[in-house]
Amino acid sequence: MALATASVLLRACNLKKHSVMEVAAALVRSGQRRPNEPLAQVYIEIERGSAGELDDDNLQGGTKLLIDVLEKPSRTNPHGLGLIENDNNQCVVKRRVTQAPAKRGQGYTRVLIAEVLE
Repeated sequence: MALATASVLLRACNLKKHSVMEVAAALVRSGQRRPNEPLAQVYIEIERGSAGELDDDNLQGGTKLLIDVLEKPSRTNPHGLGLIENDNNQCVVKRRVTQAPAKRGQGYTRVLIAEVLE
C-alpha cells in the first residue's frame, strides 16, 4: 500500500512539474514576463476550450494544479512560478472559470491574471 501511495504522489509531483514547464513556456510565448514581486491581489479568469464539456464541480476542481503553479514557491509548493502571492481568498479576490467549444484535438486553456489595485 505504501508503494502505491508513493507512486500516486510521484505522478502528482511529475504532473505539477510538467504544468510548471507548460505555463512557463506559454508565458514566454505570449511575450509576458513575471512580475518582480508576486501579485498580492488578483482576478483570475480561466477558459477551457474542449470538444467535451465538464460538469461544474470538475471544471472548478480541474484548475487546482494550474492555480498552484501560479503561486510563489514555498516548502509545500516548490515549483511555483511566483506570479501570485497565494491562492487564498485574500489574494485571489475573484476567480471565473468558463468553458468554450473547440474542435477535437484543438483544446486549449487560456488564463488571464489581472492585478486588483485598491
